[in-house]
Amino acid sequence: VVTAANAAPGANANVSVVSNLANALWRNVDVIIGGENLLQSFDNSYNIGTWFDIVLNSSSVRAPYLLQKEVFWMDDADNKTNSENPAIYPALDDGVRPATVNRGALKRSKMIEQGKQVTLISDLNCSLFKSGKLLPHNLDVRVSLTKNYDGYMLLEA
Repeated sequence: VVTAANAAPGANANVSVVSNLANALWRNVDVIIGGENLLQSFDNSYNIGTWFDIVLNSSSVRAPYLLQKEVFWMDDADNKTNSENPAIYPALDDGVRPATVNRGALKRSKMIEQGKQVTLISDLNCSLFKSGKLLPHNLDVRVSLTKNYDGYMLLEA
């Protein structure tokens, strides 16, 4: 992550990423096999669908793995208002910094702070790629990934 001036953000910058970064990279995902559209997503429907799939079908034991591989970490706040607060590092109050209200966003922020690079490893959520069967020889498979815009993936105060 770099600033508009192409420099690393400073320490304790109010910048984080969405809770499902690896899948939020893609605005549209299309998988076409032999002229048939197997997976067609509309604007951001793919990453929203994968977010629900991970939340509903993953045990909490996988949380550290998902954080390391996909930068997937749920917001952790006391209420909805605090979960939507983009201030990772609240302003000083009489020389004392109040506690972060969204601990999940802070955890994700630490992974990208000061321009750190992350490598994302995530499967495409398509039944064809999760099948244990072999595909026929010379099968025409086309995958189209349209990158999301930065403002969708980055959270800043």
